[in-house]
Amino acid sequence: MPEIISSPVPTVLKRSDALDDEKWKILLRRIQNQRCTPFLGPETCFDFSIPAASVLAEEWADEHNYPFEDRKNLPRVAQFVAYKVLESVDAVKEELADKFRGLKVPDFSHPDEPYRILASLPLNVYINTHYFVFMSLALMSQYKEPQRIVCRWNDNDPSEHEPDLPAAYDPKPACPLVFHMFGHVGDPSSLVLTEDDYLDFVVRTSDKQDLIPQAVQSAMKNNSLLFFGYQPNDLDFRVILRSLYRIWQYGPSRKGSSYTIQFIHVADNKPTPEQIAHLKEYCNRYCKDSMSIGVYWGSTNEFMTELRQRWEEYHRAAPALGGVPCQ
Repeated sequence: MPEIISSPVPTVLKRSDALDDEKWKILLRRIQNQRCTPFLGPETCFDFSIPAASVLAEEWADEHNYPFEDRKNLPRVAQFVAYKVLESVDAVKEELADKFRGLKVPDFSHPDEPYRILASLPLNVYINTHYFVFMSLALMSQYKEPQRIVCRWNDNDPSEHEPDLPAAYDPKPACPLVFHMFGHVGDPSSLVLTEDDYLDFVVRTSDKQDLIPQAVQSAMKNNSLLFFGYQPNDLDFRVILRSLYRIWQYGPSRKGSSYTIQFIHVADNKPTPEQIAHLKEYCNRYCKDSMSIGVYWGSTNEFMTELRQRWEEYHRAAPALGGVPCQ
């Protein structure tokens, strides 16, 4: 039965809306056993030199006189810029790519740098739904050999002609897979950016399910899932939920499996009980199952620092707990 956990809080503070120790133990044990898959979303602002999707949307809205109120909604703002201003979807994607050329690479030597923390964990698959390559760079800084692949959802995507994963490739912590589900800025045509792009993505990945590699589908279906930098009502997150729903419902049955989905939702204010109840109802409606949702609110960076601290403590005790050694 899927278990969903939700969003971040300050480091190691005991709060009623934090993950309790038991849920942390479940999460850490799944990481230790290589049964955890992180999703990196568009609000993942590990470094403030990298603008979040909502910040970029507001900048574009100002630049192009966006006339509506949803100025933080990147797919809608991008749709407006593409069709009403630049009159070209390719042009808006190239403009986005230009904004991110020459971005400063994070300092992977810092112990609390979030990409470094994720890269140091024994994980097999990382799923990017933002547009950057920092996860791969962080893995290489940890002397790992990541295999990076872009979802070939777009018929006009030049990466369609790139070779597939090697037939014998089996992602492991030493050679993990980094899957760019919604493209990356190094190849603007690969980006899932406008509202139409998201609709096309759903249609094409439904019609041709192998657009999501089998190793990624397996990681989605069989592992605990960590979501960083998502707003539950945003289009990108809803599209991911639909993809998960299809994989969970129509893939091979895994009776007795349990899933943990951690929503790292960056929130300025502590959520009300009504907001938490709404999130539970929303996820249950999408995934058609009964789910237990714990809530962890705060910033993604704060969550990552606590994850590092708890992981180091857990890993030191792992032999006594019968854990599987890291690779």
